[in-house]
Amino acid sequence: MPDVEIVKLKIRRGEDSTRRNVILEQGELGFTTDAKRLWVGDGTTLGGTIVGNINHGVAVKTNITRATKGDTAYDNSHLYQLTGDDYSNAADWTFIGTELDASYFEYDTANKVTLKDNTIHPAELNPDVVSTSGSISLNSTGLEVNVDDETVEIASNELAVKTVDENHINTTSLGNGLQGGSGSTIQLAVNSTYFGFNGTSLNLIDIPDDSVTFAKLDTGIIGVGLTESNNQIIANIRNVDSNTIVLDPVAGELSLASLGAGSSNVFSTFDYDQYGRVTSTTSALADSLSASGNITSHLSAFNGSVDQTVLTDQTVFDVTSNGTDTVSLTSAGFIQVETSLGKLAIPVFLPPQ
Repeated sequence: MPDVEIVKLKIRRGEDSTRRNVILEQGELGFTTDAKRLWVGDGTTLGGTIVGNINHGVAVKTNITRATKGDTAYDNSHLYQLTGDDYSNAADWTFIGTELDASYFEYDTANKVTLKDNTIHPAELNPDVVSTSGSISLNSTGLEVNVDDETVEIASNELAVKTVDENHINTTSLGNGLQGGSGSTIQLAVNSTYFGFNGTSLNLIDIPDDSVTFAKLDTGIIGVGLTESNNQIIANIRNVDSNTIVLDPVAGELSLASLGAGSSNVFSTFDYDQYGRVTSTTSALADSLSASGNITSHLSAFNGSVDQTVLTDQTVFDVTSNGTDTVSLTSAGFIQVETSLGKLAIPVFLPPQ
């Protein structure tokens, strides 16, 4: 078994603060016992040059006592490198993470990369972000809504309805009393039997039987001579001449009052009012028999009058009634009437008193 000689080699060692004031010879190694770092000298540089930098991982950079120039560390999600000699001085640490375009990106309060507000312009947008059937267009000024400017327009940077006609209203959207839409003119749906249009106005042509109740009537249509009672219009008899107008309470009819009824006879002269009713009569017979003498014209008597009390040269007729009674009729004369056959004499008698 060969002999093995073990040589124990020690290098210069001491605290890091001591190292900083020592110039290590060329090739001379120095170990800091507190920082546990290895240094090599070049014969001129105080403290020598570090042999291999290290990454301290996630840590507060100004608290890394072992850190030396060239070391790196993650502090608050940022990667820093110690470029100075004092690890406790934040200014000696340089951020070496990803460099951001400050025009578009920034670190938020959690030191995460985020997109800055108001940084995306129309030029940065790809036309593919706008659907060809999505009613939105992209141009050099930005995104805008596509409108036909006939039915919809943009006014004061807001969408506004410009025109709505029968072509843009669906028939199913119309309620009771309207018709049209879907291309047809919208108009009132009316029964042409009772309503019609005069130009643009709706006119009443006819009213169906039993369709208008009192509640539908304007009381302003009730004038003089009419009044309302129990939701019905009736004649107000107080406002008419009850001597000439009468109301049949059974039939509910107005009619002219009867005048001169029962007073007419064939030998009477009649007086009429403006309604054609008899207001008075005069006996034509009495007038005709009032003359005396043998007047031969028609409508005149030969002798006497019908109301005379002394009769002379009169004709007396004895009429037997039932074979026992005698009735005496005293002739007052004759009425002579001209006819196509000649003169006709009609005897006139005074009834017994």
